[in-house]
Amino acid sequence: MNELKESHQGRICEAQFDPYRLMFREFCGLAHESQVVEVPIPHGATPSFFLRDEMSGRLFPVQRSEIESTRGYLQLELNPHEVLVLSPVADEQPVVPRLEVVHPDPFTCRIGNGVFELEVPWGVTNGDGFCGPIKRFRVAGQRWRGRTFLDVSPSPVSGRGELLENGPLRVVYRYRVEWTGNSFYEAILTVDAGREFTNVAESFAAGTADQVVWDFASGDLPREMFLLDDTPGHRVKQLQYHYDQRHARLWCWAQFSQLHDLSDGYAIVFPEGDAVGFVNLHGDKWRGNRLNHLEAWTRRWLARDPATRRLPADAKADSYPTPEKIPARGSSRLEAHFSVEGWVGNG
Repeated sequence: MNELKESHQGRICEAQFDPYRLMFREFCGLAHESQVVEVPIPHGATPSFFLRDEMSGRLFPVQRSEIESTRGYLQLELNPHEVLVLSPVADEQPVVPRLEVVHPDPFTCRIGNGVFELEVPWGVTNGDGFCGPIKRFRVAGQRWRGRTFLDVSPSPVSGRGELLENGPLRVVYRYRVEWTGNSFYEAILTVDAGREFTNVAESFAAGTADQVVWDFASGDLPREMFLLDDTPGHRVKQLQYHYDQRHARLWCWAQFSQLHDLSDGYAIVFPEGDAVGFVNLHGDKWRGNRLNHLEAWTRRWLARDPATRRLPADAKADSYPTPEKIPARGSSRLEAHFSVEGWVGNG
């Protein structure tokens, strides 16, 4: 994907504007599955249009960027050693939407691409210490899963969710929260038609111990993890919820997961069989310094009290079969959570 995104620099794609056409040449003998790539387009192009390959007659849809009028998003696939020469279709026609954006209430937006659906905050809201960029998500119409929240010391002053791009092929959503002392957290989510993932790009300046947390609990507790490691494929790890335990750290540079505790990616599997994965994309752009990772934890909380998430593990070890269980404590008042935690200090 990176290579295709950089194609307008002349390695895979050549562009001319009078008349407008794009030529793609696949040099590596690899098949590139359908994906949305950025391409230059003429100024004044319609919001969406088609390009036709001059040899095969195949049509490829294009969406004009709302941020930059000379940039477009082309849905493209390439076969090994294929050459495509794309020109605009004479009788311009709009592209049928392949993404869906709806607003079930004034404070919520749902973005779906046929593979998954995200529910995100919408509009301007006042401070909420536990709001995050994603309210919940689901895969292929299955049950809603998880949530995100900001575990920060001061209360945020305001939050805002908005769409930067909204078209048939690509939706770009931005969520920004600000609080006192020029502190902020911002996440930009890119959702492309037909893709199995969303790209999350974060920037932030907050306290040293502040975190953004993906939280899964109750019916959303995963039963196992898939861990990328230095063996072929992946390793399966069964999860326990009797005491706090860190399982992996997603890192910007993990040397193909050969470094201890560091991973290029992991996935969690829910009891119904659906799953969600966290994978490192563009690790060279990570700027989190010594806390530049996303940690996967099984934890125990006091019910509905996120502040107890990071209490010492032995203070919460009241679940069988840990040896620290004290009969005088009675039945456990804690609940199990799985969380993916990232520091938002500066980066």
